[in-house]
Amino acid sequence: MSPPRTLSALVGWPEPDGAVPLVLALGESPSVVVAGALVAGEGLREPELARMDRDEATALLERLSGQHGLAPVPFHVGLHYLLRVVEAAPEAPVGWDAVLEAIPNEVLLSGRVIDPLARQPTVAEAAEPDAGPLLDAESPVLFGVPPERFAGVHAPLLAALTGPELDHAAIASLVNQLADEALDPASRQRWVLALEMLTARALANPDERGAPLPPCAHQTALAMREGRPGSALPFVRGWVDRGLRELARLVIATGARA
Repeated sequence: MSPPRTLSALVGWPEPDGAVPLVLALGESPSVVVAGALVAGEGLREPELARMDRDEATALLERLSGQHGLAPVPFHVGLHYLLRVVEAAPEAPVGWDAVLEAIPNEVLLSGRVIDPLARQPTVAEAAEPDAGPLLDAESPVLFGVPPERFAGVHAPLLAALTGPELDHAAIASLVNQLADEALDPASRQRWVLALEMLTARALANPDERGAPLPPCAHQTALAMREGRPGSALPFVRGWVDRGLRELARLVIATGARA
């Protein structure tokens, strides 16, 4: 059974830590609007739940669409990921019972069992999944590396930069080391979800970023799910490399002023 036409969902671009903004409007009269950021292993971050008239809810979704990086996806997509994250979290957000009550049982069941990416490949096909569109200059998706990760490589980076010759091998080794450390179990869990939701968003909005985005995002998610290290994932390694280059520029500039 198809959900009522008034149900709608918006998904944002993944944030640097793998959280994914979501806005979901469900129910007929009154509607319940759920907003927040989905974080695998954590739940719904900064949740906002509100009851409003059906027309108000529809108008709110229409106003938000296109703002703050939010784009429409089929309702079952938003519902699937909301249920998957919240029901696996340590605790549900306040008011969660009202959300469940607003969803017809058959729609709730389909949201739990229907995988939005069921027709996509189930195995990462390349040793290093292409991440081109995720790394280009205009990509809205950034794999964030906590600053404290870079603190531990300052000394070896300085040695690689200030020796008799630039030590490219040492720098490449630092990139691989940081990529492996940055994709720790919690980060991996968050980014598998984020890249799957990015794939679903791209499939629902094919003209937004172009055809290559869904396979790149999904293949990277599959490789992460298989347990491949960050150093074997161009998406992770590429963003770590950029961060290390920024740190190198600061190290060189600091040395020049000394």
